Amino acid sequence: MTMTPDELAQRFGARLAADPGLRARHRDAGGSLEHTVARQRELQGRLWDEGWTGWGWPESCGGSGGTVRHRAVVYEQLVNAGIPVPEPFQILEVAGSAVVEFAPELAAELLPRALSGDEWWALGMSEPEAGSDLASLRSRLAPTADPDRFVLNGHKIWNGL
Repeated sequence: MTMTPDELAQRFGARLAADPGLRARHRDAGGSLEHTVARQRELQGRLWDEGWTGWGWPESCGGSGGTVRHRAVVYEQLVNAGIPVPEPFQILEVAGSAVVEFAPELAAELLPRALSGDEWWALGMSEPEAGSDLASLRSRLAPTADPDRFVLNGHKIWNGL
């Protein structure tokens, strides 16, 4: 099914409004890390089962098609309903988008598990004088004359995904 971002906003917004129990259960209620992770995993799985979290991801990778704007609409409607956007979606915006762009076969294998909440991804980096504070990283990617190549300027201690 093809929907414009505006149609998606209307349908998903109506879905959230029609289920006050969903909103009550998943509003940010604090608690332990284990409780928060379990609540977010449950929400992410439910949204996947109902077909909402695939919007904005390619069908070839288990998504429902659309653009990044479709994903933004889903996040916006969650926030409008007072439901925090599940944490894994943040890393998917960075790592998921890169995997879709540069390793589509790998994305087709991995992305459905990440979108459904069956698998959570993480990204960690460190460099001298910044530690793991990503906002303080000084390394920069610079283009070269070859449009398919870049140079990474800086020093990494480690990174992982």
